[in-house]
Amino acid sequence: MDTDTPRRGPHGGVRKSRTRQAAPAVPAWSTSSHSAAETSCVEVAVSARVVRVRDSAHREGAVLGLAAPAWVALVRSAAGG
Repeated sequence: MDTDTPRRGPHGGVRKSRTRQAAPAVPAWSTSSHSAAETSCVEVAVSARVVRVRDSAHREGAVLGLAAPAWVALVRSAAGG
């Protein structure tokens, strides 16, 4: 990902240059310890801005990304509260 970074030009003016940011880290996926014997489980990967959810039986399949407030609402709803 590129970002614009201001730099001083040869005559003192500010110019923009392109810098590279590090690629995002691969998410660390977790499965609940309560789902060890289950065949229909999901895994979650939590980052600073997004909670990702995937089917543990189909790890190469689709991934659902939720903002933190949406994740909290989903878990509360699933827990019946």
